[in-house]
Parts: sequence; structure tokens; C-alpha cells
Amino acid sequence: MDADFFFYTDIKQLFDHFDNFKDSTIFGLAYVQIPTYKVGFKEYRKNHPGTKIGDPPPNGVTGYNGGLSMLHLSNIRKSKHYKQILLNNEMKQYAVKYQFRGTRAEQDFFVLLDVEHHDELFYVVPCQWNRQLCIQYTRSVDYEKYRDCPEPIHAYHGNCNAKMPTIDDPHPFEAEKSQAESLNKL
Repeated sequence: MDADFFFYTDIKQLFDHFDNFKDSTIFGLAYVQIPTYKVGFKEYRKNHPGTKIGDPPPNGVTGYNGGLSMLHLSNIRKSKHYKQILLNNEMKQYAVKYQFRGTRAEQDFFVLLDVEHHDELFYVVPCQWNRQLCIQYTRSVDYEKYRDCPEPIHAYHGNCNAKMPTIDDPHPFEAEKSQAESLNKL
């Protein structure tokens, strides 16, 4: 877990999500909540019109945020499929195939597995456990489609140096939300 998390709910409830993992599931991650991979796969998208890679939920291959990564260690150790991916150096092949040059370490690793449809390796952690506060790409046409995350929020992730809740100010977004709701009524 990244250091820039603020929890509102007992982390034990997050841990309980391991009960939802299947025998083949080794990673639990929330989707990225900005069009990071729409930009990251720009060349591939240009050369493959109609691809869903980088598109927003619910139908896009959005990509995962690695800020909160649940790893099922015993499933990792016994996964023959995962070992084959690593032994065959498939990640390098995926990067070439998708014209992708990553900059986000393990997060890009997860995304390349996802674009190759290794769905059985993943459990999608509900966005409420990794509500990302990054506001990059706000001018993107479909920005809000990436951001759709119903309340209650269990944990905020201050990625991109975003404003974070603190012990002294645990609800810094309430005033902004109220102000936005007032403006929408006008």
C-alpha cells in the first residue's frame, strides 16, 4: 500500500475481501480512476481503432491502480499460469505488442496482464477502498466516467500529490461537495 492513504473504515474489512478470491486469483486491485492508460496506450489505440484498452468502465480495459495491492501469496506460489507468464518473458512480448512503454512500475505490470485478458488472476477491489484523489486529465472528455465511485468511501488515496484528509481535518471534501451541489441546483 502506498503511504498516501487515509482510512475511514477498519482495514480488517478490506482484508475480508480475500474471502472473495478464487483459487486462481492472486491480485486484488481497484481500477484507475483517471484516463492514465488511454494516454499510455495512445499509439496502440491510434493503430487499432475501436479497442477498449484505456477506455473507462464499465466496458473499457481501464487498468489498475497499484497504490493498494492485495497479494494472495499462497495462490501466487501455486499458480502454474502465473509462473509460465514470468518464465516465458511474456510481459516483454505484451509491451511490444501493445506499443507500451510503462512509467508506473508494478502498476504497468498489472495493466499488461489485464490487457492480455488474464482476468482469472485478478479480483477487482471496490473503488471505495482506493478512492483516488488525483485530478490529472480533468479536461478529458470522459474524465467523469473514470471517477464514478458511489459512497461510502472507505479509504482515500492521495495520488498525484492531491489534497488529503488528515486527523485534524478528516472530511476536507464535504465543503467542496456542498458547494458543488448548491451550484448544480441553480
